Amino acid sequence: MMAPLGAAKVPALAKAPADIGGNGEPTEIQKAILQEAERLYGSGCTQYELVVTGGPYEDILAGMDTDQYNIYVNYANADTFALGSDASPTLYNSYYNNVVTLKLPDGLILSDDMMRSMEEIYDDLIESVTREGNTYQVRLADCDAYASSTAQFAINLTVCGNGTENAVKSYTFDTDAVSFSSSFMILDKTGDVVVELREYTQSTSTSMNPVKTHSQDEWLIEKSVKKNDGKDITIDKNAKTATVTWIVELGLKNTNADSASASSAMMREPEAYTELNGRDAIEFMQVNEHMMAYILKADGSGLVNPTLQSVTAVRTGEHAATASVGGADFELLSLLPLDTRKIDSDGDKLVDQEVPVYTKYEITAVYALTDDMIAHFTEENRKIECDNQARLSYKLYTIANPADQTVSAEAEAQLPKHVPATLNISKKLYKYGARDAAAYDGSHGAISYLISAAVPFDVWVKSGNT
Repeated sequence: MMAPLGAAKVPALAKAPADIGGNGEPTEIQKAILQEAERLYGSGCTQYELVVTGGPYEDILAGMDTDQYNIYVNYANADTFALGSDASPTLYNSYYNNVVTLKLPDGLILSDDMMRSMEEIYDDLIESVTREGNTYQVRLADCDAYASSTAQFAINLTVCGNGTENAVKSYTFDTDAVSFSSSFMILDKTGDVVVELREYTQSTSTSMNPVKTHSQDEWLIEKSVKKNDGKDITIDKNAKTATVTWIVELGLKNTNADSASASSAMMREPEAYTELNGRDAIEFMQVNEHMMAYILKADGSGLVNPTLQSVTAVRTGEHAATASVGGADFELLSLLPLDTRKIDSDGDKLVDQEVPVYTKYEITAVYALTDDMIAHFTEENRKIECDNQARLSYKLYTIANPADQTVSAEAEAQLPKHVPATLNISKKLYKYGARDAAAYDGSHGAISYLISAAVPFDVWVKSGNT
């Protein structure tokens, strides 16, 4: 008989069948058997021991399965009843109605795949696995009681909450999270016919090792200049504009890459985000943009800022979108939020949770150029310099506030000059007998001559259409 492990259910005294003793009352030997059974099994003791081992040995990620839990049910062999002779029959033959019950906290489940796998792998032991809410019942096959034995099976729990506010959480189990219930029938084996006397149903319970999750989410921002024909800035002489396009990238840090490698520090494949576990929800995220541009003044006395004509932001990729920006300072994500994909958050193999993924933006700024910004041909070349700063601030629901990140990129381009005026002077000859002067056609060979004469002309500066 096992030591007390949990409260036992003590059944009421059941009368023996009516054909025993002729009046339905138990015989004297049956009374002795029942008295012995009550002494052994009616005092809160159980005939089985329930042990649960294993589980996570470290924090895991939401969306993953836990390490294996091992559940053991140790059955005691049936006690015997001494008849005062060599015959000592056992008080019962088997354990039946054997059920292991799991009560899981919200956020932990036995997945459908796990339940099917248990029935397939342990087909000789497990008859069925059923679920009702957060409670699971594992029905075990009957077990002979002639000798002590152990029933053992393993389970993995699935952690829900991937991509939600519950991605990082501690899960603890009730003291009776795992319970085992079983029945056995006290028998009278002294006669030619075995007679059922009384059924005992006993139960015991225990807890499980806790589960704790964490997240590896760390968002990064990177900024660069988009080249146009190899140039940072496109100068349109006719429209008198300077155009620059900035690239802003937001994505998770690639935890599998060498952090020292800038090219691999950020995950840049949006679809790869759907395979990640431990995605923590974003409570808030901001990207504050600040753009500047300046040109050296004509007299070299300082800097002049060109007028910003327009700013356009584009979210590239599968879910492309465009927004007009009002000025040089703006918050990017309020105009164009991060791109998203759907993932399975609760282990049912169905995508049900939107999560942010790698997103690439192109921000195009157009600056107006005025005549006084353009150098004359006698001056040295000037250049326009543009700078763009972006500051990333964000907070995840369950991770301590990360430090803000500020990134910047610079672009520059040479500006065109005012070209000098070109003055062409030509003279025509009157051929002998010709009425009009014409350019010499070379028909009489090379002619060298020197003519000295005054040719008056005026130089005008064109203004508008005059």
